[in-house]
Amino acid sequence: MKLACGLFALVMVPLLAFQTAGASCSASDRKVRYLETEGNRPVRMVLDTSTRYELNTTVGAEEWAHLMPSGGHLIHLQDGDTTQTYTSALFHQLRCLDILREDYVSRRESPLRKHCLNYIRQSVLCIADNHLEYSKAGLAVTHYIETVCNDWTTVYAAAEKNYAEWQARNNM
Repeated sequence: MKLACGLFALVMVPLLAFQTAGASCSASDRKVRYLETEGNRPVRMVLDTSTRYELNTTVGAEEWAHLMPSGGHLIHLQDGDTTQTYTSALFHQLRCLDILREDYVSRRESPLRKHCLNYIRQSVLCIADNHLEYSKAGLAVTHYIETVCNDWTTVYAAAEKNYAEWQARNNM
């Protein structure tokens, strides 16, 4: 099943293959694919305690939901007459964080919990951010830490464009 291989390739999780029963991936199916964006300029971000994205409020749940683009997390790439569906690693990571938030708030265990914890762990290891953060008494202090990030707004813009093109192709 090519979709299983495509998801594996896009999110670049080396040890976690998204395969269904009877599906197989050859090495050629697992090429790394990226969502084409308009540039990837670095942006400054200040990591600080936020009043947004509360764990257990209606407003917080809405803020978490609005982290997804209007078409959801799926990216549809056209190759001739064939449409291949992927998910963006950024949106996959954000969705997993929201699943973990929902589990914590509801005190119920989602069947995706283990997958999400492993996926987030692997994503953090893949990024391997090595900037130093101030520590006081052996604890990380995360108040007003400046860092440089990739411009996530370009990923959102590309996802919105992709969704609009997919809707147009499918007369939606």
